[in-house]
Amino acid sequence: MLNKSPFMAVALVGIAASLVACDSTLKWQDYASEAGGYTISMPGEAEEKTRKVPIPGGQELDLKLADVELSDAAYLVSYLDYPGNLLGKVDTQNLLSQSLQGAVKNSIQGEIVKEEATTVSDVPCRKFQAKGTVKSKDASAQGIFCLQKSRLYQVLAIGETKDDFAPNADQFLTSFQIDKPET
Repeated sequence: MLNKSPFMAVALVGIAASLVACDSTLKWQDYASEAGGYTISMPGEAEEKTRKVPIPGGQELDLKLADVELSDAAYLVSYLDYPGNLLGKVDTQNLLSQSLQGAVKNSIQGEIVKEEATTVSDVPCRKFQAKGTVKSKDASAQGIFCLQKSRLYQVLAIGETKDDFAPNADQFLTSFQIDKPET
């Protein structure tokens, strides 16, 4: 039922398609989203976007993104707020797992090689590592998906499988903090 989950990740799709060549040194910058209630260190100046995301039942929700797209990697944080009645009583870890599995399959045509429950700022999360391909190149993805009440956070690093990708992705992911409770 991955395709029917309201947690089907949408942020990975499209970002992975932009990865093509090598990149030089990164210039890390702190980024804060007051509306999203989070902070993170990004490897460049983040671009903010809003996308409409269809969910089961015909509704569309606003997905808020902050991303940095490099020639060989993309780093992004997104969040969206589901209507409270959509989620009901759910197994948070199961839904997060379904979401990230679907996202990896749809974005880098890959598979998860490591996945585990974790927390960020006492919010239940699921972190993962995945391998796949983008434009016939070996690609890796690392991320953390978190669910705080009805807010889904997706923190993702996608890039060509190279020696410098994993340390950069780790630096990005470990800097993510949820600042305030979702209201």
